[in-house]
Amino acid sequence: MDIWIIAGGRSSRFGSNKALAPWKNKTLIETVTGAARSITEQVFIIANDPRPYLDFGLPVIPDLFPGLGPLSGLHSALYHAESRRIFLLACDMPLVQPDFMAWMMTLKTRASVIIPEGLTGMEPLHAIYHTKLLPLVEERLRNKRLSIRSFVREVPYHLVSKKEVARFCPDMTCLKGANTPDELYMLAASCTSKD
Repeated sequence: MDIWIIAGGRSSRFGSNKALAPWKNKTLIETVTGAARSITEQVFIIANDPRPYLDFGLPVIPDLFPGLGPLSGLHSALYHAESRRIFLLACDMPLVQPDFMAWMMTLKTRASVIIPEGLTGMEPLHAIYHTKLLPLVEERLRNKRLSIRSFVREVPYHLVSKKEVARFCPDMTCLKGANTPDELYMLAASCTSKD
C-alpha cells in the first residue's frame, strides 16, 4: 500500500511552512516520512512546490486542483496511486506510530475508508482510502465542497475506535497534528513528560 504525505497547504495558522518546522533533530516531514518508510518503500509527498523536499529522495507530486486544501491532496494521491488503497497522512503528526499504521493496513473491510477516531472525532489525514473514490472526490472538488470529514461521512467507512487506537497509542497523540507553533510545542512537551 502506498503512503502519501500531504506537505502542501498555506500553513496560514502556523505562520511558515510547517512541514519544515524543527522536531528534535529533524523536521516534521522528515520525522513523518521516516515513520512511513519503516513500513513501505512506496512513500510519496504531495506538494505544489517540490523544491523544499528534493533532498528527501521521495517522489513529490503536485495537486491537480491546487489551492483547495486536503481534499485536493487526497485526489492527487488517488489519481497517482500505485495500489488499490492508499494511506493518507498529514506532515504535521510527528508522533505517528508505524505499528498502528501497519495494523490499520491489515484490516479487512469492504468500506471505502478506514479511519481512526481521535479525541476530536475522525482523523481523515491518518486514514486509508480506496481508489474507487476518485470520481467522487473529483466531483466534490469541482463543486467546491471541500470538507474532507464531510466527504468521509458520505461514503462507507470503517471506524477504528478510540479503544483500538489506545492499544498502540494510549494518550492518542499519534493522531495529533500541529496546526500552530503552540500546538507543536505542546506535542514536544508531552514527549518530554513521558521521558
